[in-house]
Amino acid sequence: MRKTFQYRAELSPSTEKRLNDWLSLCRDLYNACIEQRRDAWERCGKRVDWVKQSSELVVLKAEFPQYKGSDRYDSFTFPDTQWWSLDGRNVVIKKIGRLKLQLSRPIEGNIKTVTVKRSVSNRKKAQLAVAKCHEKITNQRKDFITETARQYVHDYGLVMDRDILAAKNILRAGQVLQAITGPLGAVA
Repeated sequence: MRKTFQYRAELSPSTEKRLNDWLSLCRDLYNACIEQRRDAWERCGKRVDWVKQSSELVVLKAEFPQYKGSDRYDSFTFPDTQWWSLDGRNVVIKKIGRLKLQLSRPIEGNIKTVTVKRSVSNRKKAQLAVAKCHEKITNQRKDFITETARQYVHDYGLVMDRDILAAKNILRAGQVLQAITGPLGAVA
């Protein structure tokens, strides 16, 4: 039986930059392979399969989905120990560096592959929290306006906006306004 374990890694700034550069190269390679397959089909009506592309390139992820942008291509896999080694609590990846693991549980069995995944969950959580905060403020403002207007109607019985009255040409020589508000401006 095959098990999958996920561990967080502490990265130095230089290791993180190399990981992001590597991820960018993998995404570019992936998208170039997709483009090669589409061009071969559109121009010649021929399929370019995984065997042909892998003979041209050392590493290739053989699928045929849409192009992937930097926000969608967030992991890459090392399928054998040729590219990585385990050194205590660290995974050492050639040409990238040392990733210090935060082991939440012990590593069991033989490790077959290593997948490095860029986590953007904290950013998404922060965006969601900010959106909820903005929504709460908007709702509070709407509630305040509604409650204030309701209180005015309850206390005074009638609320009219002078701009609305003027727009409808009801305010002629101030007579209608006096009839509505009374001599001291109180609502009749």
